[in-house]
Amino acid sequence: MIRALVGVWLFGGLRMDEIRRLELECVRWDQATDRDSGETYRVCLLHIPANKTTAAFSKPVDPIVGELIDAWKDVRPAQPDITDRKTAQRRQHLFCYRAQLIGSAYLNDKLIPILCAKAGIPESDSRGALTSHRARATIATQLLNAKDPLSLADLQQ
Repeated sequence: MIRALVGVWLFGGLRMDEIRRLELECVRWDQATDRDSGETYRVCLLHIPANKTTAAFSKPVDPIVGELIDAWKDVRPAQPDITDRKTAQRRQHLFCYRAQLIGSAYLNDKLIPILCAKAGIPESDSRGALTSHRARATIATQLLNAKDPLSLADLQQ
């Protein structure tokens, strides 16, 4: 679960609430064709639950995210359906263990400090603590400045 959670956090650009509320079947694989070479490649689409500003939608993410999620699903113990706090529907959540969603503070209070220690970097810098929200902003900046950048409208989703 931890590897999938870190992968989604690092490469998904999602709010913590969106990460916690991902459905078990949130990954869909598709094919795309490279414009220059004509070769096909796999595209990982991550289904994002409704959030505070938009309805549910799917977005492409690095295929490693889908691979990490698929690996977690292969070993994830069976869990009961849990009522989604936004939709009030009972469903299977990806990051659920022992019939509980991961805690809302787990990433910021537990996992990020462990990752910082392992990487030998401080847990804070001149802008404050490293948080799940700061990673979201970092991913958005990278996507905006990429060779084939996303539009501001795409990034706002």
